[in-house]
Amino acid sequence: MSYKIFLGTQNPPDSSWVHLRSFLDFKVAVAARGIPEEVAFDYDLDGDGNGYDAAAWLINHCVTFSMIFPRY
Repeated sequence: MSYKIFLGTQNPPDSSWVHLRSFLDFKVAVAARGIPEEVAFDYDLDGDGNGYDAAAWLINHCVTFSMIFPRY
């Protein structure tokens, strides 16, 4: 099942997005659900890490597992 991630402290544009507020939640969601079809990255996040860290992690994850990077 495809899904979209809105990663940030602001509210997502609509309810079709999975709203995550931290880098840790982002990594857990991708590990559990797989690569999303689309990701919206915000720079400011709750806890450790930021949107840049999440994007870099996802790039590495996609390269490691030979997956296509999602729309962003």
